[in-house]
Amino acid sequence: MKCSRKTLLFLFATVLSVGALVWILSGTFSQGNRFGGKREIEVALLGRAKGHFMDLHSICLQLLFDELNHRGINGGASRLVLRSFDLRTLQGNHGDTPPYEAILRENPNISVILDNTWGSDLQKSRDVILKKRIPVISLNADRTADFGSSVLFLGSQNMVPSKIASFIDQALLAKTAPTPPTEAPPLPLVPPSPPPSRPMLLFLTEEGYGLDPSQSGNPVSLYESELAKRNIPVEARISFSEQKYDNPAEQKRVTEEVLRALKEAGQREVVVVVNAHKQWGSRLVARFEEFASNNRDRSIRVIGHDSMFNQSIHDSVREASTDDESMNFEMVLMKAPNPEFSTHTFALYRNVVDTHGGGFEDYPKEVASIFVRRCAVAAELVRHSLRDFDLLDRQAEGSSWNAKSRIEKDRSLLTDQFAGLVAPFPAAPGSPRQRTGAHVELGALGLVHFNRDGEEDGSHYFELHKPGNRPIAHLKQLNARNELIPALQIGINEFQIRRVDVERGEFDAEFICSTTIDASLKKKVLLDMKSIRKEEEQEEPIPEEKSAIDDPRGRLAQYPMLSGLLSIPNMRADGSVAQIGQTDRSVADTEYRVYKVRGTFAADLNTVRYPFDSHRIGVELQAAVPDELLTLTAQRIEPTAFEENQRGWILKWIHGLVDSRVANGNPLATAGQRTETRQFKEFAIMVGVKRNLLQPILVVMLPLILLGMAAIGIMYLGEKETMGKSPSELAMGVVLAIVAYSISYADVVPRSGGGTHSDLLYLITTLMCMGNFGAVLFFGEMGNPRTRHDEVDRWRFRYALGISVFYLIFVIYWGTSSDLWPV
Repeated sequence: MKCSRKTLLFLFATVLSVGALVWILSGTFSQGNRFGGKREIEVALLGRAKGHFMDLHSICLQLLFDELNHRGINGGASRLVLRSFDLRTLQGNHGDTPPYEAILRENPNISVILDNTWGSDLQKSRDVILKKRIPVISLNADRTADFGSSVLFLGSQNMVPSKIASFIDQALLAKTAPTPPTEAPPLPLVPPSPPPSRPMLLFLTEEGYGLDPSQSGNPVSLYESELAKRNIPVEARISFSEQKYDNPAEQKRVTEEVLRALKEAGQREVVVVVNAHKQWGSRLVARFEEFASNNRDRSIRVIGHDSMFNQSIHDSVREASTDDESMNFEMVLMKAPNPEFSTHTFALYRNVVDTHGGGFEDYPKEVASIFVRRCAVAAELVRHSLRDFDLLDRQAEGSSWNAKSRIEKDRSLLTDQFAGLVAPFPAAPGSPRQRTGAHVELGALGLVHFNRDGEEDGSHYFELHKPGNRPIAHLKQLNARNELIPALQIGINEFQIRRVDVERGEFDAEFICSTTIDASLKKKVLLDMKSIRKEEEQEEPIPEEKSAIDDPRGRLAQYPMLSGLLSIPNMRADGSVAQIGQTDRSVADTEYRVYKVRGTFAADLNTVRYPFDSHRIGVELQAAVPDELLTLTAQRIEPTAFEENQRGWILKWIHGLVDSRVANGNPLATAGQRTETRQFKEFAIMVGVKRNLLQPILVVMLPLILLGMAAIGIMYLGEKETMGKSPSELAMGVVLAIVAYSISYADVVPRSGGGTHSDLLYLITTLMCMGNFGAVLFFGEMGNPRTRHDEVDRWRFRYALGISVFYLIFVIYWGTSSDLWPV
């Protein structure tokens, strides 16, 4: 049949109607995206140049701002808008004008600046920042000048020498002065062995690198100043030029001086502090490894910042393989805080990778986690600073109030908020521990600490490298107070998932968990917990009948404990934890235990996107002591089995995530009224699973689509009978079929509450079957002798064509998008 002009217009109107329906269903008019009447808070992101690194930060921040805007900023009165700038473009447009002055010229409405440049770049705008009181959050720069309270530094490395010196003092150097006894001991029958000699400390530094600004006229590095404060003598100092790392003569001179110093040390252990970039540091590490390989009776330990070593450079310059576990050599690298993803930052990272391409997966995990976390902290700091004052209604300020003065007032208020983050932190009454800064609680990110200079001062991470082994966390770490604490290493093997029940919000799993901890430091943790409990008993008396030292009130009695320090709070009551191995390594003073964990675990699951749903399920291991006494690290996670073919799920990824929870999120939080906010570490074995579509296709999608096609096909039959049945009888059969299928549909579709994505297909298909039945009856009544049959056939064809286009577009869009149903 030939299509007329009216038919084409009818088809065009149908397509427009379908587009409008899809727009509505996809949430275009959702409340979270309406910004009418909201004040825009413009935030600038400044990078050095456009590229992949800048894109990672801008995408992360945009996703975070979208989420914060959806949740509501300043009581829903404001929204955050991100504006991106780069130094190269600003310099091309404004010459030598300070970058921040150039930004305000291009956009005077900027209220906050997120700086993604270096310390030398930030210093160029120092006068502008102080004069105009511009609030700045520096993501990666070092603090190279005094910016008052206007700048918060999330990536400054100025405290690195202090922390490395503290680690050397408390973890690497042997204590040679024993505590004298209170009374004279009896004369021993056998002369005591002489105390171990103090290790020799060798300092290697690039000339002019990391100098102490307080030592004017005296080229002393910050490392030497910090070591001197702790009475740690530097017995040998070797300096070299940064630019001469590939100069054979300079390399020979440095090597000869190093060998001379090692010879003078005799049989003493040597601790080497390296203050250099990766070109020199990697070459020096290779030389020390070769020396240790040729002198098996010598002990050498190298320590430095993470930026001083590069594995590729190291492997290219070493003369022979030194991957021998029998060597008495180790290297300790200090990394930035939180090297592991948290649940929040990992979800953000996966969102970046999934929505903007997999190129971001090229970043090493520990590098990406640092940058993503800094973006998350910056966004939460902006939200936190905006929540305490109104930024929308300024009419009360008088008629002289204008947009320019409003922006200037906003900047000043935000700067005052930043100043509150670096004020002295009041310690608990009677406590000798006085912090030099403050902390702020940032939701899922936990507590973020700042020192007096506005630098984030968290618990840094020391990584141990040994020949023939992959890097792992050092068993000794420092907390935010630079106190030595143990790191509980957690290893996961043979992780198996047996069942995922979305309706009940649980899954069955079993795995082998190993824990490794420094035994002496663990004893110290338990003693510290005793003192904390005594303070709590004085504040709030507790019953005499109490359980283990880690839980005097029995609040963790329902949770199985691992190594006496970990609970599994999301395990159901029928779970089991059995210790299957234990080794106390007296030589290294290390406690190693192995557990078999089996049970049903609770999970936050939602069927709203069924059958295209994917979930993050995990096992939570929660520390029973605060992170000022204990930190958690992932040693290894090795999944060995997953029954996706039998259970209808596909394993996508598995990761170990380390979260921080404030005290009131921990079962021990209410054990006493603490005046000091405490934070606890949680280790999550997080697994990404996606539903296998084979079963939903066979039992849900295919039957519904076939019924819809059958209902449409009847409209093309006209008034002809098919197999002895009239169109009305066939349409009635389709209606009865959809009613019958509804009974089984309710049983085969899982539900965790609310609707599912498949309900849309069921709803549209059912309405179309019912509508087609009515259309068959309507066109049948029109086909009487007084009506022309060709006119009825044309209208029937137009209707069939329109409904066919509608259903086809809907099914295609439904199958390619799982976001139609509001969450």
